[in-house]
Amino acid sequence: GNIHSLGGAFWFDARNNRAVAVHSGAILESLSKVYGATDLAREIMGQ
Repeated sequence: GNIHSLGGAFWFDARNNRAVAVHSGAILESLSKVYGATDLAREIMGQ
């Protein structure tokens, strides 16, 4: 979330309460296959 989502525990405002969740595996796959950043993906994986 962001600073606007902190109040979300008490009320919901669709204009501010939003978040995006992405699985870390999808990020690594995208780095390798979509962006061609294989070296970066390997570094993140500690290889």
